[in-house]
Amino acid sequence: MTYKDKFRQRLAAAQPKEILDVGCGEGALLQYCEALGISAIGVDPDQDAIAECQRKGLRAICGGAKHLDLPDNSVDFVASEFSLHHYASLSGYFREAIRVARKGIFCLDAWYDLSIPSQRCASDFDRWMKRIDRAAGDVHHDVYNIDQILDALPESDAGQELEAEYWLDLRPLPPEKLDRLKSISLAKSDDSGSMQDAYLEIEASIKQHGISEDGAIFFQLT
Repeated sequence: MTYKDKFRQRLAAAQPKEILDVGCGEGALLQYCEALGISAIGVDPDQDAIAECQRKGLRAICGGAKHLDLPDNSVDFVASEFSLHHYASLSGYFREAIRVARKGIFCLDAWYDLSIPSQRCASDFDRWMKRIDRAAGDVHHDVYNIDQILDALPESDAGQELEAEYWLDLRPLPPEKLDRLKSISLAKSDDSGSMQDAYLEIEASIKQHGISEDGAIFFQLT
């Protein structure tokens, strides 16, 4: 079972009538919800992704996480599936999500167990890719820990019925996937020589310790 499968089962178990998927992409979570009879609407800043959702007959609107164009208390739950690290303002997202949700918020995002050498390598590689993305003008934050999440919650809601879990599957990252991700990142870098040099240090650690797939942090605020 993938992290997304587990997350979606948790969301469905809460028996929502309506959900808002923030950072919906091309609508995978929306399709899952609709198949279960859950009314779902998505929001994403990517107009092409929204167009693809609409082509599939899904409800989706173009917009950002900091200003959700929905009324107060308009859905049961707000969901975010591997999108938190793309939001310009985590605190802005939580403020809006709490405003829109009647019952709570469900979130899933990447996480690394830094006590494990192969996870440290995965974290270093992730940070390396995000450095390139940020230099290219993208919003791509390093992964959040639970303390950062708590700090971003509005003061009146911090710690209120927050349940968090760390999920970890230490499968090795396939070499072909590593090479593909590396090539994609270097192709978008304006300083590929410097970033290639920075990668060599990570590569040395990977050869020594290996590199595993990302872990995940799941949490819900109700």
